[in-house]
Amino acid sequence: MNPYPLFFFALAFSILAPASSFAQAGSRRGGYSRDSSASSRPAEREESKDEDKKADKKEKKSSRRKNDKSAPPKEAAPVLGTDKESIEAYLQQRLGEAKKAHREQDKWGRGLTTAWASFWTQMYEDRKSFEIRIARQRLNLFESLDSLDPTFHSQTIADFERLQTNIIKSFESQQHQKMQDYFAVLFSDLKAFQGQQQTLREQLAADAMAAWKAQKAASESKRK
Repeated sequence: MNPYPLFFFALAFSILAPASSFAQAGSRRGGYSRDSSASSRPAEREESKDEDKKADKKEKKSSRRKNDKSAPPKEAAPVLGTDKESIEAYLQQRLGEAKKAHREQDKWGRGLTTAWASFWTQMYEDRKSFEIRIARQRLNLFESLDSLDPTFHSQTIADFERLQTNIIKSFESQQHQKMQDYFAVLFSDLKAFQGQQQTLREQLAADAMAAWKAQKAASESKRK
């Protein structure tokens, strides 16, 4: 009996077995699932459920305490007076609101840029693969004609043309639909973002006018 097949089989198994075991353990997206222990005994499952419930309660209590401690105190609204200190406090509040809005705008824009680049990169990759496939099919046709009886050339070319026409139409239809879907979502997102920004701008303007009225009233009261 030749020992080499057994040797190579054992070697391959020793290499693949750990990898396959690892893949099975981590193959479920989101990590370990409690439902994966269905083969355990009922008593063990009940004990495990009780322990899980206790752990969940402890985790929730700990999370609430942590949130209470880590939650930043609410900033007191600046006094809308007319002195330099009050005006500077008001200015800092306004600049803080503007900066917060700008961070959200920038974050949204970066997300849009990432999604844009991802979509068009995928469109390019699809187009590249398609063009390569079409070109190779045509090359195969022309090379095969050299070894084919000339009486069959016309029919072969006609059959190939029908095949390629259908392939091209199918691909272009898919690309068209992808673009339609993408721009529909993009325009919807842009419109929603525009509405949010208009609401934010109007709120900032209203707050500015309300603050001015309060400051003017404070100034008039001070001069009486």
